[in-house]
Formats: sequence, structure tokens, C-alpha cells
Amino acid sequence: MSRRWPTVAASATVTTTQPTMRGRRWLRFAGHFVLMLAAMYVGMLTLYPAYNFLAGRLGYVNPTSELPIPSALVMALAMTLPMVALMRHQRHGWRPITEMAAAMVIRTLAASLCYLTGVIPAPAVMSVSHSTMIPAMLAVMLLRFDHYAGDNHIRPK
Repeated sequence: MSRRWPTVAASATVTTTQPTMRGRRWLRFAGHFVLMLAAMYVGMLTLYPAYNFLAGRLGYVNPTSELPIPSALVMALAMTLPMVALMRHQRHGWRPITEMAAAMVIRTLAASLCYLTGVIPAPAVMSVSHSTMIPAMLAVMLLRFDHYAGDNHIRPK
């Protein structure tokens, strides 16, 4: 009988690699989350000022208050487009990209509806949109943790 039983050292190795793998998956997840936030901020800081400039040229002093719905929608698009570009660059499929974009834009539409029904004032449309975007994005990512924590989101070339 040449059957070998695992030794204590071998089983210790198995138990220490499991938490390490879990930690790496959470690090990958967090890294992906931070990259997507960075892409959103790049869009917000580069594309939205162009909108403010154009609105100013059309005579609007404070477009966020004077044009709350168009301003919030432009902001949502300015943040979503670079995020979509990053996800395409990372070779995500269209389903996760659509889910993530929807998490961004649906919040803005909901805030716009709240404004139209008188629940919130005009300046709050942007605040409500912003304060709910990141939690919504994180919720979508957590629902598909395996997708965002591993390399399985990469499609073959």
C-alpha cells in the first residue's frame, strides 16, 4: 500500500491559500471599482465643464439650478461614457456594461422624476443623482461579484 495521507504541513498549506485567494479576489474587485470610479471622475471633470461653458454661452448663469434635468442627464452621460469605454477596453461583455450604465442613468431619471413631481427642488436633482450612483454601481458589482473579482469577464479575442 503506497497510499500517502496528507501531512499536517500539507493541510496547513491548503488552509492558508484559501483566505489568500479570497483576499486577492476582493483586491481585484476593489481595484476594478476604483478604476471605474476614476473613469467616471475623468468624464465628470472633462466633459461636464464643456456643457457648463455651452450653457453659459446660451445665457444660463447656473445651469444646475436653471436646467436641472438636462444638467443631471449630461452629468450622468459624462460619467457613464468613460466608464463604458473602460469596460469595453477591459473586454467586458455588453450585458455587464448595460447593467452598469443603467445603474448610473436610472438614478438620474429617478431624481428627475422626483423633481417633476415636486418631491425635491431643482438643485437637489444633481445631488440625489450623485449620492445614489456609486451605491447603485457597487450593488450591481456585488450582485456579480465573481465577474468583477476574477478574470472571467475577459472575452476571448
